[in-house]
Amino acid sequence: MPKWAKIILGIIVVIAAILVAVFSFTAGMTKTADEFFAAARSGNIEQAYRYTSADFQAGTSREELAAFLKANALDKVTDTSWSSRAINGRTGKLEGSLAIATGGVVPVEIDLTKGDDGWKIQTLRKAAAGLQSGDIDLQLPSEQQQVAMVRQSIAQFTDAVAAGSMAEFHKHIAAIWAGQASVADLDRAYGSLYATRSAFQVLQRLTPAFDKPAAISDQGMLVLTGHYPTTPERANFTLKYIFEGIGWKLVGLSVETETVAAE
Repeated sequence: MPKWAKIILGIIVVIAAILVAVFSFTAGMTKTADEFFAAARSGNIEQAYRYTSADFQAGTSREELAAFLKANALDKVTDTSWSSRAINGRTGKLEGSLAIATGGVVPVEIDLTKGDDGWKIQTLRKAAAGLQSGDIDLQLPSEQQQVAMVRQSIAQFTDAVAAGSMAEFHKHIAAIWAGQASVADLDRAYGSLYATRSAFQVLQRLTPAFDKPAAISDQGMLVLTGHYPTTPERANFTLKYIFEGIGWKLVGLSVETETVAAE
């Protein structure tokens, strides 16, 4: 056999060995993902939920997961194909496509973490419908979605202010924020607003306006900055979100009033 042929054969053998190693190391991740979608298709949301991590579960309820899967036809997955697999210590990532019973194909990305009980799903992202640029990872929500996010967060916050307690609000924030700040911590941070009682709930009837385009930072944080057209004092807000579980979760909030000069 010519020397060049031996070199090429050697390269092929090395590549094959690398591929075998990659598939071996990531087999646990694909098994978790495949069994998750199999459980969802069988209607066993409880079983599917067990394939998610503690952080995922802290920010996403069984009911929310079931609604997400149904809304995106991910409870009808007939086959999975993983085009990219990456592992870094106790974290991993899968990219691929899901064949749906109706005949469609859905591109997805899944982040996973490994604990004592194996690989668990940390986040699940699917490509948004319509014209898109770039990859699936952390796509910017549409302006309509941004408005809905602000409305929901402000409603939960102003209800908490009216109640004089952040206990209920604490249940809706990102798991990472909830882990860093207790209800008591949030009460101390926002307690000065409790004297206004239900005054801020008027914001729930108004449409927020954004002061600058939204953007996702290199750290994966989405910041929405804007105001409500209230007079004589305008209510300004800054809301921060991170992608957790199956969607964006609130990780920071600031609401301040500003006197608007008469025209």
